Amino acid sequence: MNVQSARSITIQQQVTRTFHSEIIIHSGFLYSPTCLNYLRSFAKRHVLFCDPLVKQAIGDDWLNWARFHQIDVRMLTLPVGEACKTRKCKADLEDQLLTLGMGKEDGFIVLGGGAATDLIGFLASTYCRGAPLIAIPTTLLAMVDASIGGKTAVNTPFGKNLIGSFYLPSYTWIDDQLLTSLPENEWNNGCAEIIKYALIQSPLLFEHLTRWDKKTHVLDLIEQSIAIKHQIVSSDFDEKLGWRHVLNFGHTLGHALEYLEGWKISHGAAVAFGMLAESFISWCKGLLSERELNQIVDLIHSFSFDFTLSRTYSLEEWMTVILRDKKTRKAEAQCVLLKGIGQVYSKNGVYLTSVKPDWIGEALAWISTLNQAH
Repeated sequence: MNVQSARSITIQQQVTRTFHSEIIIHSGFLYSPTCLNYLRSFAKRHVLFCDPLVKQAIGDDWLNWARFHQIDVRMLTLPVGEACKTRKCKADLEDQLLTLGMGKEDGFIVLGGGAATDLIGFLASTYCRGAPLIAIPTTLLAMVDASIGGKTAVNTPFGKNLIGSFYLPSYTWIDDQLLTSLPENEWNNGCAEIIKYALIQSPLLFEHLTRWDKKTHVLDLIEQSIAIKHQIVSSDFDEKLGWRHVLNFGHTLGHALEYLEGWKISHGAAVAFGMLAESFISWCKGLLSERELNQIVDLIHSFSFDFTLSRTYSLEEWMTVILRDKKTRKAEAQCVLLKGIGQVYSKNGVYLTSVKPDWIGEALAWISTLNQAH
């Protein structure tokens, strides 16, 4: 990967009159004197959360570096990936924190991917009724989506992200040097969310992605993605107005697929699958032209997402899971649809559209045929 020269960009996310969250985008930030200054002013004691893979890759080294510079940090580990997003894992970590005597004045630091930032964000929101948090995403997905916007959650046997809160970290530190050894499937994971931002708001970003030499100029894509999400979130932080729903494009079917596959399909592949389905439904409703649908198909397939499923699911199985989605209204599935590349469809200011089971069945059959062709 060609890492760009160091630069620092700060985005202030004002949520209330008394609280704001700061996003710092800076290549090489994590081992910088500036990072140490932030840590010293953040709290006297810190606890670092990461999973064993991140611990081995960077967590131990960064912990030792911080301690070498007299930063008081101790570490707690959590399971890898979606396995950490359970109520039991959250409770176990809370008990460990209480045993350590950690309080409201101590700082939480989460180092990891989207699952880790989801879990620890939720934990921080409830521990002592709100503990200060620093999020350090280590994957492209977490950098452009999961660590941005303040949505935190755990999964349940009934579905994904059904228990959670809105809670922004005090700081989110984006350092692209953490991506140098990122596996290809994790690149695709993050690219799915970047594609989503292009489809809901930015034709220029869409065009950029069609010509993107993968893994170069990645900071540009990170900045564009964060800027889009920040603009949407800042105008509707807690989804009371409905505009934030546009960020769910591809996620109604995507989350259902993750659940059906027992979290064994990557989030990026699931969202890409969902974006294909919801683009097809948009075309069926006459909102999206056939040319635009084909452009979307070509872009998504250019990233080589793995859509291999463990088995074929019936429409009834799909609908059982979809109707548990948080967005369901009046026992009807709700999806975000497109009226063009970079444009979401809305009716009377509502950005979610009721989708009939037959349309979902047609979309699933179309994707099956599509995948065979590719």
